Amino acid sequence: MSMHDLLFLYLTLAVLGMAAALVGVIGLGVARWAGSPSPTTSSAGPSSAPGP
Repeated sequence: MSMHDLLFLYLTLAVLGMAAALVGVIGLGVARWAGSPSPTTSSAGPSSAPGP
């Protein structure tokens, strides 16, 4: 593989990683804004019962 191939592969992975992170953050924000109940109680929202 040449240097150009490695650079192209690195840039592609970086863009895909940033896109996946953005989709995850936006998805969590929309889910929280819509008020949909989360399947797990890992993060307690303002309307959830107070933790220990």
